[in-house]
Amino acid sequence: MTSEKFLECEHIKAEADFSRVYAARCSTADDVLVVYVRPNDLKHARLGISVAKRVGRAVERTYVRRRVREAFRRNKATLTRGFDIVCVARTNAKSPKSDVAASLVELVGKAVIRWDQRKSQGGKPKPSSGRPAR
Repeated sequence: MTSEKFLECEHIKAEADFSRVYAARCSTADDVLVVYVRPNDLKHARLGISVAKRVGRAVERTYVRRRVREAFRRNKATLTRGFDIVCVARTNAKSPKSDVAASLVELVGKAVIRWDQRKSQGGKPKPSSGRPAR
């Protein structure tokens, strides 16, 4: 039985860890989130959250971070283990009508499939959109 708590070991906090995930350049996106993934050689998934100032004031950015953390916490049993996940929130994530949990689960699944496909083709994963990864 897995714990439903958001454990300290499941956080990505170091800038170097964020950079490694971004450098892997394997992402998927929708109108709520952009999700980057990279294998982490651990038996659990780790989550990093990035919310830009353009999303809103500090209160709104904190609200979005809480929503993403809660979505991860409630769905971590269904998410693929052994991956670092970085979520970049878009402005639609602050809307109470947006389903952050469904978006997170769907995008992580797609990104992991994309990672597996690109690794099986023998190449380094390429960006999923025309925009370069940051």
